[in-house]
Amino acid sequence: NNLSLIIKWIKENDIYIHLSTHCAGYIISEQIIDFINGSQNIGEKLSKKKILWELICRDTKGFADILMKFNYPSIAKENSSLFWGTLENWIGFDSYTKHIFDKSNLQDLTRLISIEHMKKLQSDLNNARNRKRVFKSTYNPSGVIQNDLAGFYQMPLIRFLYSNHTFDNEDVISKIMKKYPLTFNGKVINNYTFIDSKLCEEIRISDWIVGILVRTFKFLRKTNENEMYSFIRRLNTLQRNNIKLLGDLIQDSFIKNSNYITIKDEFGLKGKLEWITDFREYEIRAYLK
Repeated sequence: NNLSLIIKWIKENDIYIHLSTHCAGYIISEQIIDFINGSQNIGEKLSKKKILWELICRDTKGFADILMKFNYPSIAKENSSLFWGTLENWIGFDSYTKHIFDKSNLQDLTRLISIEHMKKLQSDLNNARNRKRVFKSTYNPSGVIQNDLAGFYQMPLIRFLYSNHTFDNEDVISKIMKKYPLTFNGKVINNYTFIDSKLCEEIRISDWIVGILVRTFKFLRKTNENEMYSFIRRLNTLQRNNIKLLGDLIQDSFIKNSNYITIKDEFGLKGKLEWITDFREYEIRAYLK
């Protein structure tokens, strides 16, 4: 009930949200497949990326532990073979294939294609391990894991240059802004201030909305179509209304200014968000039949 009250208050007071998604795991999955892919078939390449990305979503910590252990993307040459082997073991091809066969009809062409591409992904990793390939990032020399997240704080300042921005008075954010000063036409950009969140209701509401959105996107990244149907069927009326209100808030913000909402389409993330907040009842009923 508190959720619906707060979102309704936001809408009634013409407040809009600025939403930008970024997932290092998604970018890294693209990097890895681009580097080891042994096929020129674009569809197969995309399928491998999707498979790896789905596995990352289901075990984010396990994947992150591997990256940290081998100092990705600056993997030492002598550790390259072990890196690819560790990644292959983490994926667990045998258990993945068994899971697919146990849960599906052998005539399901989509699943059979996924298994075939999974086998080819395994072959790509084997080749990388045997050849001791040294990973080189094709995106930027420092990789994509951003320890200080400076870009996330700076982007709104640049995108909305003539607006006034407010940050919570935290040392981490303050140090980042001082470390990476921004300039425009030779002048320092200082269109922001720091305020203690205890004294600013808007910051507290913003933190609350961020928490809800983080949980929403984490759920969508880990959930496939069948699981989404099952989730929706279990919702009560209040829960459905709350999710619908959240979707309306995102949509209203996008209509107000398309730059307010930037969602990277991680293999259908946009579609999942639109689908689950719109509650396309006819699709649900058709599925249940």
